[in-house]
Amino acid sequence: MGMSADTSQNNPWIFRSLIVIGCTLIIWAFTKPFWVCFIDSNIGLIGSVTVYGWGLRTSQGYIIYEIASDITPLYQVVIAWAFIGISCVLSIASTFLKGTKGRLLLGATGAGLCLYALFAVFVVIRRRLAEDGINLQGESFLEKGMGTTVQANLEIGFYVMLISTVFLIILAILQKLIVSNTPGKM
Repeated sequence: MGMSADTSQNNPWIFRSLIVIGCTLIIWAFTKPFWVCFIDSNIGLIGSVTVYGWGLRTSQGYIIYEIASDITPLYQVVIAWAFIGISCVLSIASTFLKGTKGRLLLGATGAGLCLYALFAVFVVIRRRLAEDGINLQGESFLEKGMGTTVQANLEIGFYVMLISTVFLIILAILQKLIVSNTPGKM
C-alpha cells in the first residue's frame, strides 16, 4: 500500500491538534496585556497600569500608590488561571466525546472564554475607568490636582484571546466536517 495510506484516520488527530493550537494561543494571550495605560502629569510623574486576563498590575511610577487597592489579589489570579486551565482541558477532552456532546462542550468552553474576555474589558475595566473619567482607548485628560494625561489602549492579549476563542467555536461547528469519513467518528 505504500505511503498513500488513508488519511481519513488522521482527521480526529488533526482536529485535536487544532484544538491544542487554539488552547495554546489562549494561554499565551492570558500572559499578555489585555489593556495598558501610560500616565503623565504636569509635574512629571509618570506611571503605567497593565491589565492582564488574570488581573491588574502596575509596573512603574507614582501611580502604584494611587491604585494599590485595585491590584488583583492572589486568590483571584489563581481562580482566573484555574478557569483558563479547566476550560482548555475541557476543550481537549471534548474531542474524545462522540457526537453532539463533544461539539456542545467545545462550543460552550469557547463561548465561555470569549465572554470572560469581553466581560473583563467592556464591563469590569470600562466601568472602573469611567469612575475616574478615563477612556478605554485613546487619550484622556484629568484635571484632578496637577492635571494628568492618560493614554490607554487595548492590547494584543485581548485580541488574541477573542480570535482564539472564536476559533474554538468555529471548530465546534465544523467538527463533523473535519472528521468526516472516519471510522468511529467523533
